[in-house]
Amino acid sequence: MYREILARWDRFASAQSRSRHLPPRLLAHLRPGQSVLDIGTSDGRLARDLLQAEPTLDITAIDSHPRAETYIPVIEANGHDVPFADNAFDTVMLIDVLHHDLHPERILREAARVARGRVLIKDHYWVTALDRAVLRLSDYLGNRAYDIPLPYNYLRLEEWRDLFTGLDARVVATETFHYSVYDRCKQVTFLLDTGCKE
Repeated sequence: MYREILARWDRFASAQSRSRHLPPRLLAHLRPGQSVLDIGTSDGRLARDLLQAEPTLDITAIDSHPRAETYIPVIEANGHDVPFADNAFDTVMLIDVLHHDLHPERILREAARVARGRVLIKDHYWVTALDRAVLRLSDYLGNRAYDIPLPYNYLRLEEWRDLFTGLDARVVATETFHYSVYDRCKQVTFLLDTGCKE
């Protein structure tokens, strides 16, 4: 019963907010006809929303904990060992994935390996202790029902930059935002150029 309540909150509050506000921000960094790998897609809803807005995208979705019901086909695979060849995709997306792992640099390395130079990240950042507490609560409410790991590994903006520098990735674009005036979670997107490896 408790998990079902959390799952309903996720479906009708958190997921709807993402579906409304996130696709335009991501599509600004995706080109028609691109091949895209969505690592950590969950139920594939966001990928489905992107396809509805830009049907020429070729999106492959993977997740280490795929849901029983998904909006698009989802391959069960771990972000630490992505089952695709080097340079397989034009762009790799990591949407609210990296804070669920204690070693985000491993996932980023794999994303950079299979990307032809572009990695698109959406995650969170924090400034104050209250910011961090709000993120923890939101993360718990949105993920506990699905047994998603919750290490609460949120980074400050300067820590994100240090992480990218350590991977020899150049930040091409950064945007900080809130989904709405009611959203207390600090959201951020990064577009990384990991260098053309062809």
